[in-house]
Amino acid sequence: METAFTTATPYSYWPTAQTSRPHSKVRFQLSTPSPLLSEYASVTPTPSSMAQPKLLLLGRITSDWVMLQPFLVTLEQEEDGYWVASDDLFQVYGDGDTAEAARQDYIVALIDYYQILALKAEADPHSEGLFRHLQHYLRPLA
Repeated sequence: METAFTTATPYSYWPTAQTSRPHSKVRFQLSTPSPLLSEYASVTPTPSSMAQPKLLLLGRITSDWVMLQPFLVTLEQEEDGYWVASDDLFQVYGDGDTAEAARQDYIVALIDYYQILALKAEADPHSEGLFRHLQHYLRPLA
């Protein structure tokens, strides 16, 4: 199964409150669009018998990033048809018009979260703890 992934390429990022959708979470958006990759298929749907669709991220998720441990992401479709991919551990989410778009946006947001925590880790003990925890799941490839 081949799927497309959004990568985190050189960019500038900034924290923004999501304004187009009513979410309580804060996410990070890219200032430039990232190219899509189709050679990686590291997201596996979990059994459809669950109440909400779930994705299991494991292994290479982009050309430059790898999930070191299985990581569960929930997919939800809102009443208006919009999709949200989110996790319960790091409170990161992605959204889009399709489940695939929400998944791709989620991966970009998770990578952005990693990079922001990496920048803040030296100066802030709380960010350092979050960063170390995230490093158990997500790492850039050398």
